[in-house]
Amino acid sequence: MVATSGTQVTGAPDGALRYFELEFSGSGGLVRDSGLPRAASAGEFDDLFVFVHGWNTDHDSARRLFHGMFALLHDALDTYAPGRADRVATAGVLWPSKVLSRDDPLAAPGPAGAGSAEPDGSGWDEYRELLRVAFPHDDAAVDSVVERLEAQGRSASFDATVGIVEALCRLIVTGEQTQGTDLVGLVKQHVLENGEQGTGTWTFPEDMLKDLVRTLSYWQMKARAGVVGGQGLGPWLAGLGAANGDLRVHLMGHSFGARAAGFALPGAASGQRRPVRSLLLLQGAFSCLAFAGPDVEGPDLPGALPGAPGTVDGPVLATTSSHDSAVGIWYPMASRLHGPDGDFAGYNGSGTLPAEALPADRDGGSSEFLPPWTRGLGALGFRGVGAGEQDLHPVGAPYSLPAGRPVTLVADAVVGGHSDILRPQVAWAAVEAAGLVPVPALP
Repeated sequence: MVATSGTQVTGAPDGALRYFELEFSGSGGLVRDSGLPRAASAGEFDDLFVFVHGWNTDHDSARRLFHGMFALLHDALDTYAPGRADRVATAGVLWPSKVLSRDDPLAAPGPAGAGSAEPDGSGWDEYRELLRVAFPHDDAAVDSVVERLEAQGRSASFDATVGIVEALCRLIVTGEQTQGTDLVGLVKQHVLENGEQGTGTWTFPEDMLKDLVRTLSYWQMKARAGVVGGQGLGPWLAGLGAANGDLRVHLMGHSFGARAAGFALPGAASGQRRPVRSLLLLQGAFSCLAFAGPDVEGPDLPGALPGAPGTVDGPVLATTSSHDSAVGIWYPMASRLHGPDGDFAGYNGSGTLPAEALPADRDGGSSEFLPPWTRGLGALGFRGVGAGEQDLHPVGAPYSLPAGRPVTLVADAVVGGHSDILRPQVAWAAVEAAGLVPVPALP
């Protein structure tokens, strides 16, 4: 369990991990730290797990995620490293990642993130507001799209659905972004593969069209995650390391929170020591090539974070799942439209990347519409860094984690969707990477 008192812990009773909260603004400014630096400076704990939540998450949802994960960490420590939990603290990192106030990504149960109930009128008003923020000069087109979404619900003729998709595409695809892009064709294909044809109607997986609208917040939140990590969390961790040179920080991030965690690494290592001792990126929503160096996947196209894994004084891990449609389908669709943004240091903004820079898919395949450079870390794992690959282990099964070499953990058998990460196997990987459980002697 995790002991809390409001938004911080003033003392950890028996059987609880001590919990703090950090909050950053969208520009990376520290809003509050709940006394964590003071406790760290006083040497009140030896190890600190820092967890950054993902996209579209309000504070209540984030806390449920933090508390759920930290409770699993405590269970693993209590079982396999009795006594270690007394010197372990945890911190949840809050940042403004939410666009639609009705959305709750943790409320979606089941494999591959089954969706929530249909919104009422006020819900569609929120989508209208989101679209108007994205496209402030085309209110009439925005109103038309939202009215068609509201009228359709979950069932409509296939032609009517394609009409809505085309209306959305006219909003989001302009100029150079149309080069080499067939978003309408891609979505038609997805509808055909995932819908069920009835008598004169076409029924979709929950929230399919609403997911297209959510995709429009991709650019804003992806950029913000990088700012929060690079300008906020990273320098803050460097200061924490300076205050307590013996503190071991174990950094975790989910979705765009994984991007924030990755972008925090250079800043965290900017001081006299490197406080981050392990990194675990859970279904990361940023490029699989973000850590690539210039000489691995293609000349003159390094990732935005080449060398960043080397700033971690311990294991560097990332989970993948073939059931994660958020990073497997919707994330690359947005990347295909907008380009890879800040994930590539050498991207020229033309809307395409050279073919020699494209890695193979995890199963050796590729897609005409979604080339691998568009794919999220949570879909393909680390690319361009000579990463290893292992299955996500059962609880209690020891890992062999090489120092200084990223490892992709294939979690198809465990992680059933983008937010399906509150699993004992995930927590086990975290405590193993942190070096908090005894390593069995080799026979």
